[in-house]
Amino acid sequence: MKRSRRSIKSEQDFSTPPVPSGTSPDDAGAVKRFHQMKTEWGFDQLLLLESFKDASNGYLVNDSCTFGAEVFVIEQKATRENLSMIKVPAPNPISFKIENFSKLDKTYYESPLQSIAGFNWKIGVSPSGQGPFKDKQLSLFLCLAEAPGVPPKKSFYVKYKLRLMDQISSYHKERTGQGWFKTDKSVPYRIGDKVGWTWGFRDFESLENLRNASKGFLVKDTLIVEADIVLVAKPIFSS
Repeated sequence: MKRSRRSIKSEQDFSTPPVPSGTSPDDAGAVKRFHQMKTEWGFDQLLLLESFKDASNGYLVNDSCTFGAEVFVIEQKATRENLSMIKVPAPNPISFKIENFSKLDKTYYESPLQSIAGFNWKIGVSPSGQGPFKDKQLSLFLCLAEAPGVPPKKSFYVKYKLRLMDQISSYHKERTGQGWFKTDKSVPYRIGDKVGWTWGFRDFESLENLRNASKGFLVKDTLIVEADIVLVAKPIFSS
């Protein structure tokens, strides 16, 4: 079979970590920290379109709507964080090959451990999706296993890419994300823990597209996913 030139469908989503069912990606009332590497916060699922278009709700009047935002500024604390950028060797893909995909009977699977930039990582996969995307989407995550040298109960910034491999034509599905990975081992290591060890996308790809043979994502009942660590910023703490 003739293979075409490598091409990647790329999407960016910096605000969709996995969260417990029924919880908004950005919990109302939570304090959000803006900084040079995180200049936007918001909601990727603010309101159902059905509710938005329902005239009785008053959101859409004469085909017009109004958006607003309230901003409350909290004074900076005396303790500050400086970030030291860690050079990440490229390429550095973490690869996870899952065979007999149609026969999987668990809700979550993890790849073997792989060390990149001094930290140990895994890929997490929920074959049938999570939360509101269950039985609709493939959920895909980057998971931190160990972070040597990072102080307890502290977090560090990571920019990453997750990729679903097209095994026929190399038109891979790729999404880019970022998050603060927490090193507090008292925080349960589980999918759905927003402040824990895992960031990614519960709605990475629809199961309909996944099972479409022409997409090349499932070949001989085998799925291949990858993760790249793009940037790591390790904290330096000072008073």
